[in-house]
Amino acid sequence: MTNAITSLIKSRKFLLALFAVATTIVMHYFEIPPEVWVTIDALVMILINAIAKEDAAEKSNPSNTKQLPNTPTRISNLHD
Repeated sequence: MTNAITSLIKSRKFLLALFAVATTIVMHYFEIPPEVWVTIDALVMILINAIAKEDAAEKSNPSNTKQLPNTPTRISNLHD
């Protein structure tokens, strides 16, 4: 359970979402026009989407396997 919470707190997407919520609340409190904070929220959502796509592409690419320490390297990979 704590590992899941720790990974959530370290997530770039989660931190950006918190930033968007905090920005919306602060700008609404100071009566900044909605056009401004809605635009900022939209840009943050685009950034979160881009990070999610990057993460998905990284995880779905079989040639992008990270070598763990003390794990033997395949000989076929050395000749590529």
